[in-house]
Amino acid sequence: MNIQPLRKNVVIKADKDDAKTESGILLAREWEKLPHTGEVIAVGNELSVLKPGMRVHFNRYAFAKIDKDLFIGLDKNINAIL
Repeated sequence: MNIQPLRKNVVIKADKDDAKTESGILLAREWEKLPHTGEVIAVGNELSVLKPGMRVHFNRYAFAKIDKDLFIGLDKNINAIL
């Protein structure tokens, strides 16, 4: 999917969520802990700090899901560059 966010929006490809615990127990989908880290795929034209390829920690629930692992949202909901 080719997408170009506008203004201060960022597209992030979220890391995969773990389907099992450290001890090997499989988790039901609704009980999985959703990761809040991912890779920046594209940034809006008003952003200069973030670049595609950077790894970030973000508030996943403040972003809109646009594809299976792709989320779009404002840069202010990114907590840290990893």
